[in-house]
Amino acid sequence: MRFPERLRELREEKEWTQQELGAKLNLTNTTINRYENGYRQPDPETLNKLAEIFGVSTDYLLGRTDNRCFEKHISYKVDPLEGLTPEDRKSVEDFIDFMKVKAKKRKKK
Repeated sequence: MRFPERLRELREEKEWTQQELGAKLNLTNTTINRYENGYRQPDPETLNKLAEIFGVSTDYLLGRTDNRCFEKHISYKVDPLEGLTPEDRKSVEDFIDFMKVKAKKRKKK
């Protein structure tokens, strides 16, 4: 599986729209669409951010391995939302986004 398919698969697992993923990366939904359709490749910094957001390795994103986890020489990340339903995961993620906005507003005061 190539990068475009992997990106779409991971995004859909999170039940995010292209716009929602773009917002997390400060990119437009058009850019995400171009990634998913193979018209554009992310720069290394964006690729690393995508891997971090989805909790997978860049090698997995690029289709170099089918193992989602980081290789053994890299520390494993534990998914704190493991075991939650997709709906519950979305609720937690929405709450975190809400708190980030709230914190930004406090900083501006």
